Amino acid sequence: MRYRYTCDVKPKDLWYLYLHRMYHSVAGMVTLILGISLIALTIAFWNRNGIFLRTVLILASLLVPVVQPLGMYLRSVKELEQLPKDMELCFGDAGIYVKVGEKSDHVSWQKVRHIAKEINMIMLVLRDGRGYMVTDRVMGQEKDDFYRYVFSRISK
Repeated sequence: MRYRYTCDVKPKDLWYLYLHRMYHSVAGMVTLILGISLIALTIAFWNRNGIFLRTVLILASLLVPVVQPLGMYLRSVKELEQLPKDMELCFGDAGIYVKVGEKSDHVSWQKVRHIAKEINMIMLVLRDGRGYMVTDRVMGQEKDDFYRYVFSRISK
């Protein structure tokens, strides 16, 4: 085996990926503009309104910078609860060997649809929709070498 990693994806890793994807998209830019507009609206109308409308404006202003990221974090926690905890991935010339507890499986390189080098991890997506994530924390300095190796194997 050329590379052997234990999948150690934490909620923080998935949350960071969600935030990065969200705020680097058109929907994320619209969300940021909405958040800034709500804060400006709160400041502009602060003295003209009573306590009820001030409370509504504060809650609306907290929606984008606090509630949305909190919701994404809770979603990442929920998603990771469904994944096996002790998954080991071994990458070699014959393919990927996946070991979970006492069970093991072999995935040939032909079954890998694509590889994605994300901000804090590398994701391998299989043709059947499954995928594997290996975080930068687990790979350490091998990230670029590992990416080139896997890319060379799926390009054949």
